[in-house]
Amino acid sequence: MKFMKKENKLLNKLAPIDFIRRLKDENLYLREEIKEEKNKLENTIKILNKELEEVKEDNRKLTNEVEHYIRLRENIYYTI
Repeated sequence: MKFMKKENKLLNKLAPIDFIRRLKDENLYLREEIKEEKNKLENTIKILNKELEEVKEDNRKLTNEVEHYIRLRENIYYTI
């Protein structure tokens, strides 16, 4: 029963309208900030993915060049 009395007291207290408005405005502001940060992070991730693909391609080319060089060296060794 004591719990019910405390709950009723809390429900009977109304928060000031200004306080609610400030919370609502802050909530809207924070949502906008989250959207902006999300967009920035998505763009950063896209750029990093592109750069990673370029590095992978460069790595593939270098690996092919090294393999080619090794084959040439082996062929020259066997021809001599």
